[in-house]
Amino acid sequence: MTDLGTARMLDAYIEQRVSPRLFLSSFFRTTPKSFHNAEHVEVDLRRGEPYIAIPVPSVNSGARKIEANKGTNKAFVPPVYDLETTINAWSTGQRQLGQNPFDDPNFRENARTEAFQNLGIIEDMVRRGLEVQASQIFTNGKLDLRDTSNNSIYTIDFLPKASHFATVTTDWAADGSTGDPEADIDSLATVVRRDGKQDPTDLVFGATARQRFMKNAKILARFNNFGLQQQQQIQAGDIGLAENATLFGRITLGAYQYRCWFYDDYYIDPVTGNPTRYVTDDHVMIIAQKGRRDKTFGAIPMFIPPDARAMQFLPQRMSSATGEFDLTTNIWVTPDGKHLTMSAGTRGLLIPTAMDTFGRLDVIQ
Repeated sequence: MTDLGTARMLDAYIEQRVSPRLFLSSFFRTTPKSFHNAEHVEVDLRRGEPYIAIPVPSVNSGARKIEANKGTNKAFVPPVYDLETTINAWSTGQRQLGQNPFDDPNFRENARTEAFQNLGIIEDMVRRGLEVQASQIFTNGKLDLRDTSNNSIYTIDFLPKASHFATVTTDWAADGSTGDPEADIDSLATVVRRDGKQDPTDLVFGATARQRFMKNAKILARFNNFGLQQQQQIQAGDIGLAENATLFGRITLGAYQYRCWFYDDYYIDPVTGNPTRYVTDDHVMIIAQKGRRDKTFGAIPMFIPPDARAMQFLPQRMSSATGEFDLTTNIWVTPDGKHLTMSAGTRGLLIPTAMDTFGRLDVIQ
């Protein structure tokens, strides 16, 4: 029933959902070959070393024999992300945000809207799951994905070189009085360049590492000499990377010029339930942007296509190389027609194909 008061219904405020294109996973590429139906993915690898040609003693000596590098093959079985949600017909009969409470509800239209909202939530969750993969890969070259009970659901060791994951010999002090960020970064960057054959281009800082980096007198002098405000300008090659990270300067350390990023985005850790940053506070990631890293997506197999009665609510598969994402969807209606269940997921795996083109520095022992 209504009372004698009057009310004006304003337009509803519905915050637009923008799927996260998260920062660390943006260093992994997506191509048309990234999408597949296979059980596992394989890649042939052949590393090159900077050997030089050695002359022979004379034209009569004959050619010097060399042994060509034939390469290796690696195969990876991707983890399965598969999430499900149910829409109750009763909920579609209730007033939705922005609707006039005196209009009859449109059950099907409300169900379609709710289905796409739920699909968006699932997509964001899977994207963040892939960002966790990128975080773990750049941190130690391994994956260990766990559930809410702290059970290890998926593990893989990409077998990185231990020399690419280092800890400083002297802590970077909070007041800048101890530690040598320039020497520490240059030392690890030299290892990355030697092993990965690519110039390091990006430094990604955790919160503590950035604060201590900027307190160091030598680092501050370099920024001040080159003009910090000018260094902060976003250039064409930074767009995309800069969506969810802060570019706070460019700096030359040793032989390499770096973009300096501060990345403080976070996810809810399923084990602790606490907000957790993708980049550990006292870490600095050193990355060669041109190093090849692959983002792959496998379809989730089904014996039969989704329920034809429910196909109006969702597409069966959503794949986009430009959007760097892929989802296999399924949807069905209970026999009584009162519950609509949908699932969406992918077999997503990030692969550090050029394994030696990044490193991680811990600035506190």
